[in-house]
Amino acid sequence: MTAFVFDTAYTPDGSLALDVPTVAELQPAARTITDEQFAAWLKSDAAITNILVETWALVNGVRTRFTWSTNGYTTAGTNNPVFYAPIISVSLPLDEALSLTSAAELSVGDVEIDNTNAVNEAYAGYIWADELVAVVGDQTWARADYREILVGHTAGLVRKGRGKFALRLRDMMEGLNYPLSERTFGGSGPNANLPIPLTFGECFNPAGEWSDANALERQWHDGPIEGIPEARANALPITEQVIVSESTGKATLTAYNETSNITATVQGDKFGGVFRKTIATLVQRFITGYGKYADRYSLGNIDAVNFAAFDAANQQPVGLHVRESLNVIAACAMLASSVGAQLAPTLSGKLQLIQIALPAAGPATEIRAEHMVGGTLKYVQHIEPVAAVELGYCKNWTPQPGLSSNVRAEHLALFAKEWPLTVLRTRPDVMRDYKLPGTATMRPTMLLLPEDAEGEADRLNALWGPGRDIYEFEGTPDLLLLSIGARLVVYHELDGMIAGVEAQILSIKRNWWTRKVTIRFLK
Repeated sequence: MTAFVFDTAYTPDGSLALDVPTVAELQPAARTITDEQFAAWLKSDAAITNILVETWALVNGVRTRFTWSTNGYTTAGTNNPVFYAPIISVSLPLDEALSLTSAAELSVGDVEIDNTNAVNEAYAGYIWADELVAVVGDQTWARADYREILVGHTAGLVRKGRGKFALRLRDMMEGLNYPLSERTFGGSGPNANLPIPLTFGECFNPAGEWSDANALERQWHDGPIEGIPEARANALPITEQVIVSESTGKATLTAYNETSNITATVQGDKFGGVFRKTIATLVQRFITGYGKYADRYSLGNIDAVNFAAFDAANQQPVGLHVRESLNVIAACAMLASSVGAQLAPTLSGKLQLIQIALPAAGPATEIRAEHMVGGTLKYVQHIEPVAAVELGYCKNWTPQPGLSSNVRAEHLALFAKEWPLTVLRTRPDVMRDYKLPGTATMRPTMLLLPEDAEGEADRLNALWGPGRDIYEFEGTPDLLLLSIGARLVVYHELDGMIAGVEAQILSIKRNWWTRKVTIRFLK
């Protein structure tokens, strides 16, 4: 039997490794139920569903393990058998959703614990702020054959009506809802209370801040950087007058005119000797290296396979400069949204990057009539056609309107605006057929190169140009195994789907106890 033991709450660097339990063998056992057999069991009327929950609490200062179930369960054998008390409710609704307008969401119902006649009243005095794992399987199976359905983190115990407790679960994204950094320059200078700037990837024209004005020392990043290819005073190059300290993110001017605005092109953060400039690598850096230290996630909280695949498919260089407070979750969104993606929490306690795309990434799952509960397919929403997409790229991090420098006029124009470079892509066929104008509201991105902005604009035009529809259906129990963002090919006699259409899962609502699943998809 394999039991989850949460005995490594901290990683070697001292940060918390939340929601990722280690595994200790109490009774060796190998899985005997294959993926195909598990999917068949989900559809079987003979299945005896049982949900097991494993968590911890501080009891009089001692970290104590609790094992509960819906039906009662004891692991096999006589060597360290584990009893799962039948005291939890059967709810545990699990909802995952991507958004077309904001951020991905993960909604997890609380775990209800029986307290009839105050039988578990002592629980009210314990501290519930630790990992939690829920697994599902058949009452007759060995523990090794149960499948994980949730890895989370508890956030306290509350009373729920008479005779029940509710063990609340924390939103994983809340751990990213903290400023990237709150470090200030300190000391007694005029910038003592200002946050130290941060620069990631490559950024055009950030100003940074004076770290030591008397020594003409300016700082663009709190830590080592790749370099500063060009420094400028009022848009005029002064690179030869700047001594760059790549190890500190600072540069010292050897000459200075007090009326000049100092800016630069900066290749930023080089933590661990690695210069990162793609979305996935920078998002991973934000998640694991920034934010509130006590709640900082580790690499164990990142879906490594997903991030690697996303990075391979999205090698566009990006840049982000931060001079004021910016939350980790917002920084991740600014980069991911540059290619129509979002950071999404999963039920496995890991974070993924998912791009809204048709076809979606990965292998396709065919959905036919036999996968839908009869009569449940329904239309949800129509997304109107789009005739044009305009994207801003290569952001100017320090707009300088009205410069009178001896710089070519077309170059001065680049320094004057926050978004001097944009790309507009139109769909003449959509303009003609739907009588739409070939104009659009500019959408900012953190992309740097014109070819990348053009490519993304073309992708968005192809995705949204003809208009899209969102549908929903109640699926057969084997579809409980699908994931948000997954690629589908849907066959149905409705709305032109009879020959099969590309689709992407936008949301999944699961109830493992009733083995019901509702899937919403974009087509």
